[in-house]
Amino acid sequence: MDWTNLYSIVLMIVGIGVIIFVHELGHYLVAKWADVKVEAFSLGFGPALFQRRIGETVYKLCAIPLGGYVKMTGETPGGPSSDDPREFGAKSVGVRAAIISAGVVMNLLLACVAFPVVFSLGVRMDAPDVGSVVKGTPAWSQGLESGDRVVAVNGAAVRSFDHLLFEIALSDGPLRLEVERAGRRTTVEVAAEYDGDIGVPRIGVRPATELWVTPRGRGPVAGLDGPAKVLRLNGIEGTDADRIRELVDGVSARKPVDMELVVERAGAATTLRFEARMVPTEGWFLGIQFPGAATVRAVRAVGPFLDLRAGDRIVSVAGRPVNNEVAVLESVLAAPAGPVAMHVARGAAPEKVEPIEVAALADPATRRAVMENLAFEDGSGGTVVVPIEGEAAAAAGFEVSDRIVAVDGEKVTSGAELRNRIERFDPARQPQGLVFEVERTVFEDGAPVVRTVTLAASPAPRQRNDALAEVQLGHAPVQTDVRFPFPASIWQGLRYTKIWTFNTLKTLERIVTGRVSAKTLGGIITIGKVTYDFAEKGFINLLYFLAILSVNLAIINLLPIPVLDGGHLLFLAIEKIKGSPVSERVVGVGQAIGLVLLLALIVFVTFNDIQRWFLS
Repeated sequence: MDWTNLYSIVLMIVGIGVIIFVHELGHYLVAKWADVKVEAFSLGFGPALFQRRIGETVYKLCAIPLGGYVKMTGETPGGPSSDDPREFGAKSVGVRAAIISAGVVMNLLLACVAFPVVFSLGVRMDAPDVGSVVKGTPAWSQGLESGDRVVAVNGAAVRSFDHLLFEIALSDGPLRLEVERAGRRTTVEVAAEYDGDIGVPRIGVRPATELWVTPRGRGPVAGLDGPAKVLRLNGIEGTDADRIRELVDGVSARKPVDMELVVERAGAATTLRFEARMVPTEGWFLGIQFPGAATVRAVRAVGPFLDLRAGDRIVSVAGRPVNNEVAVLESVLAAPAGPVAMHVARGAAPEKVEPIEVAALADPATRRAVMENLAFEDGSGGTVVVPIEGEAAAAAGFEVSDRIVAVDGEKVTSGAELRNRIERFDPARQPQGLVFEVERTVFEDGAPVVRTVTLAASPAPRQRNDALAEVQLGHAPVQTDVRFPFPASIWQGLRYTKIWTFNTLKTLERIVTGRVSAKTLGGIITIGKVTYDFAEKGFINLLYFLAILSVNLAIINLLPIPVLDGGHLLFLAIEKIKGSPVSERVVGVGQAIGLVLLLALIVFVTFNDIQRWFLS
């Protein structure tokens, strides 16, 4: 048994239990203070796993850990059922409101206590450092760079990447980011755009990550007896996630590759060396890639001037026909020194091709820098391909920009169809390989002409990279320590309670108005998973998350849904205004509607959880 995992599970269960306990304790204590008879105090619902009567109250631990309750005498709607002065219904509206709202108050007090403890002891969070910027996004357009540290958003200090994402998601307009870059501060203004895939506004930044390695496999690794931070992998810095990913993916080119890891162990650098081994796996590999299209999605107004616009479809570069991003780049790099001539299809008449010139580009480095200022449309859904050097497609004569239109006489119109057709390859029935019908654009007499060629290629058995059989690589966000002196930690704790209260309210408002998708909501599965993840990081990180969760529980309980505390407070407000209790019939109908709404919400968020954790 992995005792670390068991400890994290216990911490998760106890942590969630504490939040529920504190909420119900608030109701219980104020009820006792108001001299209301408490018949039962329960953590959980359903069959009791443990119960004991102490005085007039039965204390229970029940099987379904989805909340809890405090059962008071005389809670029946419509007023007191007898002359007992200790009934809940016999108390004044103000006293009953105090009892009902006490759970919410206790959850907020828990956050006000937990946050200062967390900040006085110090908590490790994901640093607000930019690891990479997605091309074509607002952050890319405004010149944010890998290595930037965002220290404030609209004047509010940012201390973690999660906090940065929250500020972006809940923004009302343009964001003013204060950024530390190469030891200097600069201000970048950027407007978030709605991302339908994740259901919230975003700007297109990913967190900075570090590469870690842990031993595994058949035997011990010399110089590595536990997890270690990778300083360099084959000369690439361990914080450069994109280039590391490209390297590891490239190793799967089915030939041995020497791997050199420089890791940090006990404050010293240790070098580990391995050789890539390729292991057969299920499927077939032709050796093609699906590049981005040749249509410009966005142009960044940074660096050398480009006479290109969003929506332009590049047709040729320096006399070479192009139909994808890779071909554009290769043609730009191969063009003679000086201005680079292009032809583009532009505007309302896309069939009309216009000549343009890109500014004089003297060397490959400058040209690559210019191309970084262009974002292209995704082309993965099409059948335009780029052959991988040394693989079957390249050996068969495929060229950059070839468009595959048929395989063995079967038409293919999408990348998915093409992949499926390759995966169906059977060497026993097709010893000659697959026959591809390919459209290839060539220039004849200065004009592009589409020719059809036939190529035969035999896919090879797919293999996976087992280069690191003795070790396992994994990326982890760069961490930063957030700690304050004790007096300051109290103020920061109150500030964070206010921030998360505001964020929760604003998130609910955004969901209602549609500016944040309801699919971002999570249920008990998500709560359990995230709580467990924080528990794995240690008690302080768990306490930080529980403080946030406690604020969320407080705000959600205030929603005016009859079965929640907010619904009960709504009925009391109506009673105060009209001078008499709300009728039992109205309360009953309201609670039935509230229960249906609550059950519907539970079903909805559970479906979200299943989609998020099991089907995505």
